[in-house]
Amino acid sequence: MKKILLALLCASTLTSCTLPFFPSESVTSENTPSVSEPSITEPSVSNPSVSDDIPAISESTPSTSTPEPDECSLTVICGSGGDVEGNDSGIYDFYSLISLTAIPFEGYIFEGFFVNDILVEKSLTYTFNIEVSTTVFLKFAAEPTDGYYYQNYSHVLMAEDIPDTNGGTTSEINGLKWNYSSHTYKQNNPKGVQIGSSNRPQTSPFKLTTTLPDGVYITSIFVEVAVASGGLSSFTISFGNSSKASNFSKTDIELFEYSGFEMKANSIEFSFRASQKALYVYSFGFSAKIEDDVELNLSTDSITSADPVVPGEKDIPSTNYNSITKENYYKDINLASTGNTLLKSLRNLISNMTATSYGNAKYMLQYTDENPENPGFVYGMYDGDNILSTWKAGTTWNREHVWPCAKMALEDAIRPNDSTKNHASDLHNLRAACPTVNGYHNDKYYSENNTEDEMYPNVNGNIAGKHEFVGDFRGDVARIMFYMYTRYSGLELTDNIVNASNTSMGKLSCFIEWHTLDPVDDFEIQRNNRIYEYQGNRNPFIDYPELVENLF
Repeated sequence: MKKILLALLCASTLTSCTLPFFPSESVTSENTPSVSEPSITEPSVSNPSVSDDIPAISESTPSTSTPEPDECSLTVICGSGGDVEGNDSGIYDFYSLISLTAIPFEGYIFEGFFVNDILVEKSLTYTFNIEVSTTVFLKFAAEPTDGYYYQNYSHVLMAEDIPDTNGGTTSEINGLKWNYSSHTYKQNNPKGVQIGSSNRPQTSPFKLTTTLPDGVYITSIFVEVAVASGGLSSFTISFGNSSKASNFSKTDIELFEYSGFEMKANSIEFSFRASQKALYVYSFGFSAKIEDDVELNLSTDSITSADPVVPGEKDIPSTNYNSITKENYYKDINLASTGNTLLKSLRNLISNMTATSYGNAKYMLQYTDENPENPGFVYGMYDGDNILSTWKAGTTWNREHVWPCAKMALEDAIRPNDSTKNHASDLHNLRAACPTVNGYHNDKYYSENNTEDEMYPNVNGNIAGKHEFVGDFRGDVARIMFYMYTRYSGLELTDNIVNASNTSMGKLSCFIEWHTLDPVDDFEIQRNNRIYEYQGNRNPFIDYPELVENLF
């Protein structure tokens, strides 16, 4: 039953076909002479509909050609009501034979395999040779029965759902309105909505209650909750003539689920109480058996669709530059040059850019870091989280400085503010990341280990909250390191980290190895193109990975 309730909690894994890479031979770190750095320029393009520092011009699609891949990714997503056997999600050699078999749960029928919302196979087995990165969705539906149909409901709670401290009624959420009681304190948090605090714990019950029409039977129910460190809380779920209750004390999100019953209910109530400190409500939901003559349209937001992010719409700034091919951008650069000659020419080129403010970056990143596999969501750095792109004051995702501010050799204040335009606001160095992972990185050096001072960039556990833990970010980090070193004088990449200054972020040889092991992917290519549309400069090591060998 857990699979029935929570299958839709799975978000699409960002995967992509790898691009050809020219592997480097063994290299030796060298001290590269400092190179003068041109000043940042801003284009003289005007548009009265946008701010002065964000002029808007029309976009065009770059004409780039993609070589046939060596490997392709497969993502398999199972909808509620069944399971799948066969090839797992992952990376496969080009043209590998993929075979998937659908297994409907009792009471469900299989409706087919879908790719890009298109039905590709209705039988229980789908076999094909993978030629491009592919996401396959298996769709199940409740089996027609004598007089009943089945629906699932779930919701990830947000502070905006319960705005009135004294209590009130939510707007309609997935087919239901919920009455909520008074609460001492609330705010969004990666672990859910924080209810109460250490100073004002929610000692009286905080309740979420909804009514149901006659003829609805609850067959399973769940809730996901957490507490502040050292806290102890409890919940009670009441429906029909039944109730489920438990204490909870874990600081990580904990799932409580109950199934195997069929209880007629005209209402459901989730009640939460804290003995001390804060409690967190992440999500809740239930499954229902409904009489045919009862009209009820329940749904889930566990897989949330969202509109693609479009510059110039809503809060997203308009772009500054038309798209450009990499061949045209580097037309005056001798890409076969090496060492200091290459460094100087690349720095001159990429330093001619439009400075973006740190305040605007939180809106630009919604576009630049959009998940190609799931438009409307950003792809979280280090753990692969799929996060709704809308900026919510940093509660769902942050602006992560991959090269930390404290190690940028900045002359002014280390921490940027909304008006800052310098190293700390360069979009190439900023990545969307969930707050927990952002804090986990802090100012740590990158390495193969996780210690008090070092961080391995592929986070796959041991941090609080809900995380996808998918993707490879080693190459992403390496190419950002190479860009920052090339773009800004004063930053250092060396293997001699014992004597390195406070402007180094790890061993150069390690970054070169990561650059090889985790080649450029579709997300990085899209992101590089979109950053150019705002800043007018590109990351050379994404466009031409072989430049790493030439430079270092």
